[in-house]
Amino acid sequence: MAHIIVGVFDTYSEAKDALARLQNLGILDKNVELHSVEEAGVEPTEGTAEKSMPQMPATEYTGSGEALKVLDRIERFFDGIFRDDERPEEAEHVAEAVRRGHTAVTIDIENEDQVQPVCRALWEAGAVDLEERVSHWRSIGYTGYQRGAPVFTRTEIESERKAYVSRRGERDRGEFQPHKIPVFPRQRH
Repeated sequence: MAHIIVGVFDTYSEAKDALARLQNLGILDKNVELHSVEEAGVEPTEGTAEKSMPQMPATEYTGSGEALKVLDRIERFFDGIFRDDERPEEAEHVAEAVRRGHTAVTIDIENEDQVQPVCRALWEAGAVDLEERVSHWRSIGYTGYQRGAPVFTRTEIESERKAYVSRRGERDRGEFQPHKIPVFPRQRH
């Protein structure tokens, strides 16, 4: 059965580390996409479809055409996998993470045997516990992803990261937990 695996990272550099780990597992670049509104002016890795925006001042993410295009791409990515009435809430949380300045790495795999190693590689590269992150967002007012909501500015991204680190403290993430990495059966329609 084919799957879509999603790693959500706090930083673009962590996501790039994940790409290297995926390549070491033999995952082809054509099966991997990077979705990021934060990182600017980075040339795509050959064969990897990076979704980043050009350099712009820190306060210009909100409403910028390029940032909104990144959100549109992640929304269309999930639209291509799920019908609206079948879209899991977790897919909406991934789009929210991108809106808030995280970088999402999506991997399309055909082989069931690759699910665990890919999830482990993402976790080891620093993929966030999306469930835990969403719990934090809810504690500060998040009620669900809203299409068309403004993209966070760099200032908002940094502020949220500081607040989250402060809330979380220096807790160790612990051992690899495969259920912490979103895995969706691919049901393209």
